[in-house]
Amino acid sequence: MRRNWLLLLFAVLLAMTIAGCGNESAVSQNGTQDSGKTEAVKQDNSPVSLMLYVYNALTEDEFNNFFVNPTKKKYPNITLSMVKKAGKGTNPEDMVTAGTPPDIILVANTSVADFQKLDLVEDAEGYIKKYNVDLNQFDPAALNALRALEAQGKLLGLPYAMNFSVLYYNKDIFDKFGVSYPKDGMSWNQTVELARKVTRSEAGVDYVGIDTTGITRVGSGLSLPYVDPKTNKPLIDTDGWKKTLNMLQGLYDTPGFVNGSKYTYGSDAFTKDKTLAMLAEWGNKMSGLIEQVYTSGDKMNWDMATIPNFEGSVGTGRETDLHALLVSKVSKHKDQAFQVTALVGSDEVQQITNSYGRLTALKKTDAYKKSFGTKLTSMKGKHIDAIFNVTPGPTHVPTIYDKSVTAALNNADKAVALKQKDVNTALRDAQAEADKAIQAQLNGAGK
Repeated sequence: MRRNWLLLLFAVLLAMTIAGCGNESAVSQNGTQDSGKTEAVKQDNSPVSLMLYVYNALTEDEFNNFFVNPTKKKYPNITLSMVKKAGKGTNPEDMVTAGTPPDIILVANTSVADFQKLDLVEDAEGYIKKYNVDLNQFDPAALNALRALEAQGKLLGLPYAMNFSVLYYNKDIFDKFGVSYPKDGMSWNQTVELARKVTRSEAGVDYVGIDTTGITRVGSGLSLPYVDPKTNKPLIDTDGWKKTLNMLQGLYDTPGFVNGSKYTYGSDAFTKDKTLAMLAEWGNKMSGLIEQVYTSGDKMNWDMATIPNFEGSVGTGRETDLHALLVSKVSKHKDQAFQVTALVGSDEVQQITNSYGRLTALKKTDAYKKSFGTKLTSMKGKHIDAIFNVTPGPTHVPTIYDKSVTAALNNADKAVALKQKDVNTALRDAQAEADKAIQAQLNGAGK
């Protein structure tokens, strides 16, 4: 009897043990419970070196703060290095030819096609499921911009940051000439009128009212397409580009705006020379540059207003410019590469990137709005709402032929500025130029 009772007790305990093991939920790599939907991922702790290829602006400090330090903390076995696109030898094609392709690619959504044509982009969908990445945390506009890059709407990577555009302005120049500062909600016509008031010479110094950063940036406010994806024909000789170039022509006609062969002035004229009154520029470029000016001891007197647009579109910013992290298809360490991209997209790291002036790719909660730029001395007391007071426009459908069109548009812009070519002729010539370039690409691809 006693023997039978002991056997029964042993069977019960064994059943309880098995049941307990069977009810354990898998835990994802980030420590969140997965309710048994997927298997737990076993972490490979072998030493790994990964190369981050930067197709955008990223300073050494940003690389360390956003990538190296968080990775070292969570994955001490992973060592990161960075290579920036900097001309011959560092172009994507060059790196593939040299046998040194990257493991992770940092690139804007509008340039992903450059890597797709090289067959370097890994499908991220499987890794997203494998590592239980919560896509609901991301800004829907960021995910939509990424999905637009793939015919079936698949994600080719994860959002890293969302770019923003504002109108930066030098308060000292406006004070010098007694002109009111730019304000939110200005149209391009209003902005050009303001630029004319501060385009003048004083004590041998030539001051210029604005750098719009070019025809394609201005046209981005209208989400103007470059190429018809069905016919591969350029879309240059259109009402939208005529409106854009007509506005720029009015700016170039301002006395003193064009100096010799110079009609664009860039960030140095704004941050170093301090002869440029306004600069319509992307924040991903300017946040780090202006902070470097401050850390060097040069306290620049600046602020920002919302990016201008054409009447009827004021309140809409440039089209969504997303910076994404992609895993290279030829990486030997794809899992570790994806783990780094997922880490950088996590709330923990996005709080860091956002506080250093890189607009989060996650949903724009009040907390994120308040924390934007708080680690930057140069951002203290600035009109941060200028970033959030516009809504990014939809992204045009990018194609591998866009660069041929942007080159032709820039040539049209230059011809109007320096050769006084009329707008209609300039755009017709650009249409023909782009069509010829695209046909050459198509013929080359067919060989």
